[in-house]
Amino acid sequence: MPTRHLSDEQRQRHARFPAAPSPDQLSRYFHLDGGDREIINGLRGDHNRLGFALMLGSARFLIISDAVFGLSWLLGYQFSPRLADLGDAKLWRIDRRADYGPFNKLGLGTVNLGLIRENWSDAIRLAGSLKLGHLKAAGIMRTLQVRDKPTTLARALAEVGRIAKTVHILRYVDDPGFRRRVLTQLNHTELRHRLGRRIHYGERGEIRSPLRQGQEEQLGCLGLALNAVVHWNAIYMQEAIHQLRADGMEVRPDDLAHLSPLIWRHLNFLGRYDFSLPDAVRNGGLRPLRNPNSAWEF
Repeated sequence: MPTRHLSDEQRQRHARFPAAPSPDQLSRYFHLDGGDREIINGLRGDHNRLGFALMLGSARFLIISDAVFGLSWLLGYQFSPRLADLGDAKLWRIDRRADYGPFNKLGLGTVNLGLIRENWSDAIRLAGSLKLGHLKAAGIMRTLQVRDKPTTLARALAEVGRIAKTVHILRYVDDPGFRRRVLTQLNHTELRHRLGRRIHYGERGEIRSPLRQGQEEQLGCLGLALNAVVHWNAIYMQEAIHQLRADGMEVRPDDLAHLSPLIWRHLNFLGRYDFSLPDAVRNGGLRPLRNPNSAWEF
């Protein structure tokens, strides 16, 4: 990523971890399971596979942190990541003297409620500023980190996050349906990324502009094209469902639950793009549906 638009302080912190990962963190967040390797092996070139593997591990190391759990909970979101290694996950309790039954051996840490109380008003203001758009996500790092050390507010958010993370881990272990929903969510996210890579075929899918404005324009155009594909797919998928029902075919709700507009087999990404619309489509109509006789005609 070009760094010309960054300040001297931002350039020094760019592409660096707040602290060196410990051996335990390296084994926990940078371990690649069978699903990870399947995705990585589908990329072209050793340099792409190595880069994607490093980005995947870095994202887990940076994102699956206690502070992110806490801030997500304050914003009213349910942060539900897939945890790669639950065997080394640490659970937290609120009351050290309470009897949690079989969980007494699991709850090794105690949440610092005093630190949460002292910084509760600042945490609420931070969440409110993000919710109302007064503070951008890029400004969070200045609020939660000074040089390479977390601020008091960041440590308080981490304490809140330890409660939410403990609940998430226990639910992840106990509820098979919840685990399936987390995996489905990850699959949808990966489909979105794969569609984005197919649309962004120019320059091998890389952002080459050296200026920040150019990078933002390229990403904005990619997002616009991707959203247009998803919107088009959703409209015609709904129209196809209506047609099937009109023809007397049974369309079961459990089958509809597996549909996704993140598909592209029927799209041709190469050639010359023509943005002219037929009069019927311009007036709000739809193109006639095709009637393929086999899967090869989609």
